[in-house]
Amino acid sequence: MDFLLFYDVSDDYLERRGEFRESHLDYAWRAHLAGTLQMGGALADPADQAVLFFRAESAAVVEEFAQGDPYVTGGLVKEWRVRVWKTTVGTESADPLRPDGFPPFVTSVAPVLLVRNVVEAAKFWEEKLGFAAELFNEPPTFGMVRRGGATVMLAQVPHGAAITPNWKIAGKTNNAYIWVDDARAMYAEVQKKGAPIDFTLYDTPWGTREFGVQDLEGHDIAFGQVLRKRG
Repeated sequence: MDFLLFYDVSDDYLERRGEFRESHLDYAWRAHLAGTLQMGGALADPADQAVLFFRAESAAVVEEFAQGDPYVTGGLVKEWRVRVWKTTVGTESADPLRPDGFPPFVTSVAPVLLVRNVVEAAKFWEEKLGFAAELFNEPPTFGMVRRGGATVMLAQVPHGAAITPNWKIAGKTNNAYIWVDDARAMYAEVQKKGAPIDFTLYDTPWGTREFGVQDLEGHDIAFGQVLRKRG
């Protein structure tokens, strides 16, 4: 279900929020990573309220968030309330209602990488790239790794089958390109985790910041961030 959490902030909110801002942002982003808090922020002109959008099993999840929010415990929020939000328009709505004949939206795409050992491949994506893995069949022969809005599928080939990465056929061609909102932070993270770097972080002439890693099969996996809109 979708919920909106409304905050009515104190009269001295703008003067005092600096004291609690870092702890509030850390708290909110952790809820986002957990999959409940979708987005949120303050209203402007006047700055008297904030609205946070949650997707959760029950209002209790949202209420628990509010009770633990440093802005609330620090006295920056005078009142808060939770309302059910019946979302029906938009690809991410909880219950989309499209007019008859309205074309469907394509919402995402998942590359499929061939691997020799899906268990080891999934472990690589978990330990080196910070993705969560799910394996299928017994013994496992297929898997999916996910992080944020990105999904990559892993398919195990028969024993002895050849795997040819794209770059061996067409130079400098990735097998997967994953968009991120902060390529510099992602680069620092995977370096710390010991991921094999294929090419180092750089800014492209076409307005992206990107780097690449190489998986156990030699597939080039690129991560990129849009720095400016292409006109």
